[in-house]
Amino acid sequence: MSLERSSAQRVDALRKLLAARGLDAYLVPSEDAHASEYVAACFQRRAFLTGFTGSAGTAVVTRDRAFLYTDGRYFVQAERELDPNVWELKKHLIDPPMEEFLGTVLASGSRLGFDPETLSISAFNRLRKALQQHGIHLVPVTNEQDGTESASTRCNLVDLVWGAARPAEPRSVVFPHALCFAGETAASKVSRVLNDMAKNRVDWLVVCALDEITWLLNLRGNDIEYNPVFLAYVLLHRRAVSEAENEPAGDLYLYTEQERLNAEAREALKALKAHLRPYEAIATDLEQLIALGDCVWYDPSHTNCLIGQKLHLAEFSEATLDSNPASAKHARHSILAKATPIGLFKARKNETELAGMRAAHLRDAVALCRFLALLEHKLVEQGTTINEMEAAQLLDEFRSQQEHFVSPSFPTISSAGPNAAVIHYRPCAESARPITRDAIYLVDSGGQYLDGTTDVTRTLHFGTPTALERECFTRVLKGYIQLEQACFPPGTTGQQLDVLARLPLWLIGRDYRHGTGHGVGCFLNVHEGPQMISPRSSAGETPLEPGMTVTNEPGYYENGRFGMRFENVLLVVPKLHPDHCMDRKAFLGFENITLVPVERKLLDTKLLTEQEIAWIDSYHQSVWKAVAPLVADDPLATKWLHQQCRSLRATC
Repeated sequence: MSLERSSAQRVDALRKLLAARGLDAYLVPSEDAHASEYVAACFQRRAFLTGFTGSAGTAVVTRDRAFLYTDGRYFVQAERELDPNVWELKKHLIDPPMEEFLGTVLASGSRLGFDPETLSISAFNRLRKALQQHGIHLVPVTNEQDGTESASTRCNLVDLVWGAARPAEPRSVVFPHALCFAGETAASKVSRVLNDMAKNRVDWLVVCALDEITWLLNLRGNDIEYNPVFLAYVLLHRRAVSEAENEPAGDLYLYTEQERLNAEAREALKALKAHLRPYEAIATDLEQLIALGDCVWYDPSHTNCLIGQKLHLAEFSEATLDSNPASAKHARHSILAKATPIGLFKARKNETELAGMRAAHLRDAVALCRFLALLEHKLVEQGTTINEMEAAQLLDEFRSQQEHFVSPSFPTISSAGPNAAVIHYRPCAESARPITRDAIYLVDSGGQYLDGTTDVTRTLHFGTPTALERECFTRVLKGYIQLEQACFPPGTTGQQLDVLARLPLWLIGRDYRHGTGHGVGCFLNVHEGPQMISPRSSAGETPLEPGMTVTNEPGYYENGRFGMRFENVLLVVPKLHPDHCMDRKAFLGFENITLVPVERKLLDTKLLTEQEIAWIDSYHQSVWKAVAPLVADDPLATKWLHQQCRSLRATC
């Protein structure tokens, strides 16, 4: 079936498949088999079906209706991209939850089909529990049900609609991430994980999250655009050791296609004594390798239902799969269902990684300052017409000139005027809006470097902003400063700190519909957990710890008019010496590592306190000291940087 078919035609084709399989509805999540936030082109099923290209959302198609649920980052974008004659947009935290809504749409006894490879066990259990109250059955759709002879049980109905036009599954080259950038050998990382397994008395660890696998093995790939990961699973077996042995012993199985490994990656895995297995072999190996009575640890948030089936060895049906050990009566293994230790190990950057992140952000600042200086020169002094797409390409070119550059870390958000209100806007050549002197321009961008990952947002104006724009931006910056200057005790979570960034906007009845901050990988995913700064309950599960990275990015958006955001990357660091703190435990704070000036035209100095003005001047002094020597060969960038970094107090 053709990719060129309209969304309405695709939905009609899907409905025919539902009828043929006796289903009343079909669930289409955004994720791949590893619960990835961003997925390869061949797994962008929800986008193919709906036409909505945002990274987050879930579609449900019934016999006569079609719904898309998404969060506040994407409300405006979804309204623009969805065909309103086909799709009903449901807004997270505004409309009733999807589970509750489906209970009013589907009759008792209805069968809601899903691809078990695209739904995590935790998502499955939440959905099943809610739907059971309405008598609705969750039905996994697999080849086995059709009697299809296949090496895989994979059967995704959207793939059948997509047909031959569906992109091929990625097979990028897998290469080592050098020790000079990683700061710790893969053997050391595996040893740490085995020690944690011993503490938890588990025999096996199943690793499904792609960034956890790449970090653990010091390998990188390019299977997902902008994310240096590759499709794989890892099984880690902890062997029993004698009391005389100090180091933990184990066997590591890597599931990916061997031909994609370059020579250096093969040698690294050989030194690690890793067992190399085909990607698809994970399902059979789970049954054959894990002995009766073994204890298995897996993360239910990243482990899909097909893997869960093999772990529990129960008949895979609407009523058996559960991640709760107490209710897994038919499982032949004991189960530890919680986040793997790798996530926190990865989040706490070592000294080499921290040095690399600082260095990468400095080079990134050079690229961004050169870009902003040239953009302003072309728009203001030369009167050149530049649109959003051309500006994004120009910025990408400046970044590509920097040492250790690999790729952007996400598609550059280059948005002018009302497009800036689309939080994750992505310009395209056909509809790119000109950047003008009478409207806000927002650019949110980042780079993947061998020694670090960057993410920075600046909001600019090349003319005279309105009073409202200046007030809103000043309040956004006030919120940023309050959070960056926070001092907090050990154990504090991002959920507790989130209010600091929002309060200045709250005081005038405004807010933003996205989190305030997310973790950032080190030459890994630009969105990294488990740490975050957000009002969401999940942000309260992981305390901020020294070595963690987090963005600080408050914003404000008015649909159809403008949008603004200010974003830097921060490191969590000790701020107060233990001798001066309760219980002699150092209080924590943040170190900023992003070095790009604040847009002065958008500041209303009457709203700033003396302390906030002092912070801006101090920040600009740091930017000038660090960046100016590196752009000394560029008179345009030097002049622009000098203008942007001059004392605000002296001009008030």
